[in-house]
Amino acid sequence: MRRTAFLVAFCLLPASPLLSADYSPLDVLTAESGWESIGTKSHKKADFEVDIRLKYVSGTPCLVGEVDVEVAPSKLLSVATDIEGAMSWSSAPMEDSRTLGKDGSDVHYFQMLDTPGWTLAADRYWVLSGRTHKRSDGSVAFQWNRFQWKTKYPDLVDELERDHDGAIEPPTNFGEWRFTPNAGGSNVRYYVCSDTGGRLSEGVQKMASKETLPDTVADLIIEARKR
Repeated sequence: MRRTAFLVAFCLLPASPLLSADYSPLDVLTAESGWESIGTKSHKKADFEVDIRLKYVSGTPCLVGEVDVEVAPSKLLSVATDIEGAMSWSSAPMEDSRTLGKDGSDVHYFQMLDTPGWTLAADRYWVLSGRTHKRSDGSVAFQWNRFQWKTKYPDLVDELERDHDGAIEPPTNFGEWRFTPNAGGSNVRYYVCSDTGGRLSEGVQKMASKETLPDTVADLIIEARKR
């Protein structure tokens, strides 16, 4: 989503997608154990720094960015779940972001990133199932994972073949926005586990993700402050 931010964008699975999204990998991803601090990073338009940690889940490098802000969880969640609005609030080069349909309480959505030519990387897109999840500690989350979407949305298959030949769907893409109330507002955590696919090495993916993940966090917080 911005320069090389397709490596950590939204957006955001097991190697074989399921007919319905499986959110169980998030139990491993969001567990407190196994994380290694890899530093902090600020954003030029934000007045805070994001703490960044790394761990591996089934061999895939995953990240979490964390920061405390003065915004209520409900406002932050409203931005995280605003699929169409991401076209305006995300600073990423997003070509498309739209809701496809629903499966019970899950929402299915499609996003496409127009990857700059200088990166020598193909455009990335994802089709994900997301849900809002509430916990006993008062936190609220928006979670996502892949699912077997091609039989459910054949028109999108045709559209991608016709208009976006060569674009890549990352084979692994799951994560969670989590907003926990605290005395000052909210603790924000952005978990993401993504293998972008294509020819980009793991080292390049990790480096780019560390640089761009805080931008994704800042985009959401800046928009939530306006609401």
